[in-house]
Amino acid sequence: MTHILPLHRLPFAGSRHRRAAAWLATVLAWLLLMTLAALCAPGRAQATSITSAASSSGGSWGGPGNNTWTPGGPGAVVAASDVNTRLAAGAHVVVQTHTSEPVLAIKAALTLTPTSHLELQAGGDVRIEAPLQAGTGTLTVRYGQQAVAAGNSATVVATAPVHLQSGASYTTRLGSDGADQSPTIITSLGAAGSNTGSDLQGMQGNLAGHYVLGGDIDASATSGWNGGAGFEPVGNSITLFTGSLDGLGHTITGLRIERPGQSFIGLFGVTSGARLRNIGLVNAQVRGYDSVGTLAGSFDGGTISSSYATGEVSSRSNYAGGLVGSCYYNCTISSSYATGAVRSELYTAGGLVGSCKNNCTISSSYATGAVRVELSFVGGLAGECYSGCTISSSYATGAVTGTAMVGGLTGICTGSCTLNNFYATTDAGGASINNGGVPDGTWSGNGNGTPKTLAELKTLATFSGWSIDDAGGTGTTWRIYPGQSTPLLRSLFTAPLAITATSGSRTVDGTTNALGVTYTPASPDARLLGTPVATAAGSAVGVHAITVSGVHSTQRGYDITLVPGTLTITAAVVVAPEPEPEPAGVTQPGDIFTVTHPNLPIVVGPQAGGATIVLPQGTGTSPVTLQISINGQPMQVQAAPGTQLRVTQVNGQNVLVLVVIQGWASMASTAAGQPMALAGDVLLSAGRAGTTIEAQPLTVAVLTGALLPPQGSLPQVGRMGLLAGERLQVNEQGALVSITLGSLAGNTSQPGDPMAFINLPASITVDSKTFARLNGPLARLSGVNLAQGLETNASGVYLLRDGGQTFQLLPTLPITIDATLPDGLTFTPLGLLRWVRGGVVVQFAPAVADLAGLASAVTAVLPGAQIRLGAEGVIQLRTGGRTYVLKPGWTGAGSTAGTPQIGVDEQGRIYLQTGTGPRQLLLPALLNATQANAIFQTALPGATLSVQPASNDGAFTVTLAGQTWRLVPQWVLPEGAAVQVPAASANWWLGSDGLLYLKLGAQVQGVRAVD
Repeated sequence: MTHILPLHRLPFAGSRHRRAAAWLATVLAWLLLMTLAALCAPGRAQATSITSAASSSGGSWGGPGNNTWTPGGPGAVVAASDVNTRLAAGAHVVVQTHTSEPVLAIKAALTLTPTSHLELQAGGDVRIEAPLQAGTGTLTVRYGQQAVAAGNSATVVATAPVHLQSGASYTTRLGSDGADQSPTIITSLGAAGSNTGSDLQGMQGNLAGHYVLGGDIDASATSGWNGGAGFEPVGNSITLFTGSLDGLGHTITGLRIERPGQSFIGLFGVTSGARLRNIGLVNAQVRGYDSVGTLAGSFDGGTISSSYATGEVSSRSNYAGGLVGSCYYNCTISSSYATGAVRSELYTAGGLVGSCKNNCTISSSYATGAVRVELSFVGGLAGECYSGCTISSSYATGAVTGTAMVGGLTGICTGSCTLNNFYATTDAGGASINNGGVPDGTWSGNGNGTPKTLAELKTLATFSGWSIDDAGGTGTTWRIYPGQSTPLLRSLFTAPLAITATSGSRTVDGTTNALGVTYTPASPDARLLGTPVATAAGSAVGVHAITVSGVHSTQRGYDITLVPGTLTITAAVVVAPEPEPEPAGVTQPGDIFTVTHPNLPIVVGPQAGGATIVLPQGTGTSPVTLQISINGQPMQVQAAPGTQLRVTQVNGQNVLVLVVIQGWASMASTAAGQPMALAGDVLLSAGRAGTTIEAQPLTVAVLTGALLPPQGSLPQVGRMGLLAGERLQVNEQGALVSITLGSLAGNTSQPGDPMAFINLPASITVDSKTFARLNGPLARLSGVNLAQGLETNASGVYLLRDGGQTFQLLPTLPITIDATLPDGLTFTPLGLLRWVRGGVVVQFAPAVADLAGLASAVTAVLPGAQIRLGAEGVIQLRTGGRTYVLKPGWTGAGSTAGTPQIGVDEQGRIYLQTGTGPRQLLLPALLNATQANAIFQTALPGATLSVQPASNDGAFTVTLAGQTWRLVPQWVLPEGAAVQVPAASANWWLGSDGLLYLKLGAQVQGVRAVD
């Protein structure tokens, strides 16, 4: 369509024709709508909030996969951790509001994965007050759902960024009957002349498109575009921009437009019915001829909300505004501001908008920059306000300069113009800024708006009737820090901050000093201005309230909540100090120091190796606490009466350690790395501060924390060292004899399994007697499960869920410790699943999840059959005087409801099926693959055996001298004559039936070669 301009707006037009038509009916209608909006303003509504609370409350999770949050009433709080856990699992998560609380506020960070979907459903506004990392996930925002789309004023306010990668799925819907909209995600500036429709400059290629910013954009490169003319405004007087742009809390920094001979200059040139929100233009420099603004040159019939601009704007002719040059025909600007200097070389300039006319509305907005025109029509907020223009709950603080029609708020207000506003008449020092603002100093101001001093604009009482307060997090439209700031838009704060007075007690000291403050979240940044001062209401003995003061913030800063505390002041108690005992020194190798006073500090000198500290037997039995300084570090030692401690020097170096040579002692470290115990020539140190050990002659046990040896010096304990509940023993010569693991159930009071060492091998075996000990987390796995998703069922089988599959596992003996193996899951050459964590090695074989069901299904078909669980997860089935050996496949679906049954598939393989669940293959197997490997290596030196982890027929391979044979076990174990041939001493032989026989103890396993 063609944009027709009024005559007075044509470039070089000499006439200043102004319409004088009455717009009374329209103004009354707008005032009625604004009154209703104020009563229903989202700032006044309570919200369903996603916060950093430890758990969700006031509602419940349900729906598909238990991933839909439904509030049970007002006050619902959704824990961000609940949402993030579900998103991390790739779920479709829905969070919706209650009918009594239509606003949905995101107050804690959320993170999507590429496969997850977050759907926000709000009856009213959606407020994003914490970073939302959407990435390439799927994000759906449905707002205003309690009303139809037509006339729906609900919006999305993003004071924190929503991060979207290009190509992500982002969908919005306004109103209960609205259509889904999938805007284009812009993450780059683009290039000069771009019309791609997918970058900032490229919006020129699709002027009806809907766009969102997925990240901050650095536009400083525009200063060198188009021969210095810079960015080309999106839309012009011939082809208008009619779409939308939602900045989603992101900024465009350094935009440069230098086009002094062109009109309609800004990020957007000319718009019609456009929707712009949540956009921040930082340090913009925009220059044009007519209708010039940072965000838009000419804005017609659309809405701008929650947006701001900093920088400078200038026009060589008319209509310059810090945010918009001219606002025409039913346009609305709300909750927005501009701070830059604005200049027009002829007419009409305003700090926020140059011209506002024809039923246009400015609400809850402000401007702070200086504004200057050479001739007339200049205002701190708007240069002119015409024909049904309404400005409400807004203010300006910039100095204005012009020849005629000069006002602190607007230069002129006529034609049913309505004002409910303030503007400053003095600067911070009290000097006049908007009286006498004309060059000759004779102008005395006008009556447009309500003049106040800057000090009055920093006073809460000035704004009686506004939606404003001086408290944090209340939901009013405006927030003021009295004496520190003019009103600030709460919707444009970047984060909440709570400063809490620390409650507690102290003795009376005649002051009102309190105990300090804490921050939530911790460690606020430079957005916090001032220094918090916590002050008690009194200084006498008693309980006093504590208040916090002295802090404030800026518009793009914190919405600060000050939380009071209480201080209990108690009377001073004068206690005569006890004389401090003099430290006792142990300095020479031959010193024998007898403890006579337990509180007497004992300082061990650097040359005291060989000295002895003796705690006499006395008459008591309770341990005595000694304060001993060794290696320059304090150490607390509890010792039984009669204990003797030897000071031992390690490896000839000036490192000393206490060794119990008689009695019992417990020692606590004060710092990580502190020397604590000696194992032969190996020094063990505290793994963390507060580590405690219990020592007896030749034995050391860890009570809390951990003991760590130097790297590579004691591989038997693995990379995790000795943990709580574990102990080591040395002989008289100081050589390591044994290490005892802590309880496999994680109980430090339960003795572990002893491990004897011969020549200190790098890999050792734990002689564990039962798998039941694995039901709890291993002590060696402190704080972690055996593996991600591992669980056990009633049959004692472990289920490991991974990648949509379920591995059914049975632990196999032995459990080992091997410090040379890396953590993780791998298959062994024998086809076992090996899991390693911190040097502890557990091996698993495939298993049938429902062992009881298998037995039931077999006996139903073969009455009298017997099933026994053999080595490495194999199943021995005895029936009709013969023994069959079966082994399950690796994967299955776990326990399934239904009746178990045995069948044979199309390939002749036996399977177990429960109900309608998937089939679990039962394949021919070796009776014992580990023993078979030993037999092959004995019979055929150099041969190696490997088992296919997921073989369809139970096959294994034998490799020798570069040749490989694939062997398949027989279902049935040979008996009778086959067992007797050849001699009983043979381990293997080739039978006349062409089978290879392996002798395993008293039983024989037959296999056949298949290739």
